[in-house]
Amino acid sequence: MTIATRIACALILLAPFSASAVAATPWQEGANSAARLHIARDASGDIVAGLEVRLDDGWKTYWRSAGSTGLPPRIQTEGSQNVGEARVVFPAPERFVAFGIEALGYEHGVTLPLRINLADPARGARLDVQADFLVCGKVCIPTHFSFAATIPADSSFLPAIADTPIAAALARVPRPALDENVALAQLVPAAEGLKVELKSFGEGGDLTGALIVAEVEGANPLIGKLGARGGGRFTATLIGVPPPPGTAVRLTVADEDLALDLSGTVTDAVAAEPTTGGYSLAAILAIAFLGGLILNVMPCVLPVLSIKVAALSRAAALDRGQQRLAFLATAGGIVTFIAVLAVALGTLKAFGRDVFWGMQFQEPLFVGFLFALFALMTLNLAGVFEIRLPDGMQNRLGRLGRTGDFADGFVIALLATPCSAPFLGTAIAFGLAGGASALAATFAALAAGFAFPYVLVAAVPGATRLLPKPGRWMARLQRALVVPMLAVVAWLGSILFAQVGVGVLIALATGSLAVAAVLRRPRPATVGLGGAVIAACVLVVVANVGSASVGGPSENAGHWQPFDREAIEGHVARGHVVFVDVTADWCITCVYNKAAALDREPVEALLARPDTVAMRADWTRPDDAIAAFVKDHGRYGIPLDVAYGPAAPNGILLPEILTIDAVRNAIAAARGRTGTMAKTGE
Repeated sequence: MTIATRIACALILLAPFSASAVAATPWQEGANSAARLHIARDASGDIVAGLEVRLDDGWKTYWRSAGSTGLPPRIQTEGSQNVGEARVVFPAPERFVAFGIEALGYEHGVTLPLRINLADPARGARLDVQADFLVCGKVCIPTHFSFAATIPADSSFLPAIADTPIAAALARVPRPALDENVALAQLVPAAEGLKVELKSFGEGGDLTGALIVAEVEGANPLIGKLGARGGGRFTATLIGVPPPPGTAVRLTVADEDLALDLSGTVTDAVAAEPTTGGYSLAAILAIAFLGGLILNVMPCVLPVLSIKVAALSRAAALDRGQQRLAFLATAGGIVTFIAVLAVALGTLKAFGRDVFWGMQFQEPLFVGFLFALFALMTLNLAGVFEIRLPDGMQNRLGRLGRTGDFADGFVIALLATPCSAPFLGTAIAFGLAGGASALAATFAALAAGFAFPYVLVAAVPGATRLLPKPGRWMARLQRALVVPMLAVVAWLGSILFAQVGVGVLIALATGSLAVAAVLRRPRPATVGLGGAVIAACVLVVVANVGSASVGGPSENAGHWQPFDREAIEGHVARGHVVFVDVTADWCITCVYNKAAALDREPVEALLARPDTVAMRADWTRPDDAIAAFVKDHGRYGIPLDVAYGPAAPNGILLPEILTIDAVRNAIAAARGRTGTMAKTGE
């Protein structure tokens, strides 16, 4: 053995934890994931570890503030030798939706750096890492990794950080905002959450579109996106429960090229801009009442017109006292449905879900239930079958009051929810963006306005005298009402066809006819055969709805292009106008807008111009990108129409009810032309 070899062996024996170090451990397999531990040195010779996690396609894991749907990574180094501290730092997160709830974390993979301080820098060390992750796809699976790595006394044995994935991870760790000439200008509570304003000075960059996250101890993070306000200022309203003044908040700002860290304290909201368009609470409630009142004469009245007429015909056969009770019961049904809807939306909101007006019509099972229900109601009106309850049950229902009229009111309100009315958007945005009290007050005012005509007829003496006298016309009217009811069934069928295809539609229609046959002739043979057909139809519906894809690309025709939010800025930069129409097959106001304005020749010619891009976002089915677009424009329902252009890069919001002039003027203003030019289409 040579002298050099003996010296090398002696050094190994005398300096444990030195040359036996390994730069990276082997990969360990976990649930739809794998991980390994890197050990490296930075430019100053300090030790940095990195836990590299690789995720299968479609699987995610969470950031340090996971939100209500997940758990943050938990990394422990107990059992390590000569390690004084191992501090985990988190790269900026990505924003995604897990189980319908907005969350923060990482897709595809992440490397979490650990800054290591040795108790005795002159000696080597052993780093033991126990890591727990929640890995989520269609389900969430807790995953555990365990690593042991040797750190040599001489860090030169280790690779440089630049040669490991740790370097890229550290580049995405948020750095102090002041280092990038960005500072916090305002942090105040707002009706819908927390309002943040940042200012960029010196050589500070453009923060438009950047993700911003506010972390408050003991609460879920609030998430938003920064928009430009001008003068180097950028604002965002982070939706959620606003922390009270005096609360410490940690802010993270991130986009593709930037990751910033800053903190501040929530101040009094006196200086904040109103989030209700400058309206007081009393004005908002008045607007909500007026919006509910107008719902009675909106296009969405057409599908429920037959229900209202049927209720009036029944009331004509009653004495004055019973007529008043009938109208009050209908008003009670309207108020009850609005209350149920408010509780449901408030509950979803409390669990972190984004909520919107009419969102229940995006669910095929809900639409399918309505389709079957109205198909049976239509067959009943046509005289195909009658439901005869036992005398005892009829007596018990009679003692409960005007149950039929109450049900009419409930269904009237239910079918009116796909419709938006003037004033309704402002009120709904305030209620859904605010806390529980704002939501309750707004929806109470909305229900009062919607039910007001029925209460007025019941309250005004002599009003019921205007009802026609009963006669044979009532039987003829019942048959005539089959036509508008068929229109309702056809409308619901068209929605269902767009959502899940013709198979479910045929199964529901067949099942409804089978139910009608059983009710018409409730004999053992009919019940047995009908029950088998109904069971088969239910299986077909469940199988097809469960396997149907949602949120796919919308089909567009003519000059309409598929919605692509990322492309809007590029089109505007080239001097083009972009007109975005957010619509859905279940949105009756959207159908009206197409007929009244968007599909009319003056507007079609404008949208077909070479320097104009018309995008249509079909929200018939759930779509996270469209939901975020609607929410970012301060709306909680559709229709939503926005015109972007060189003179309006942030967009011009159009009213819920469109006219040809409103569309032409918005396009002209976005292009930078007003006045007579707008009228001529220039």
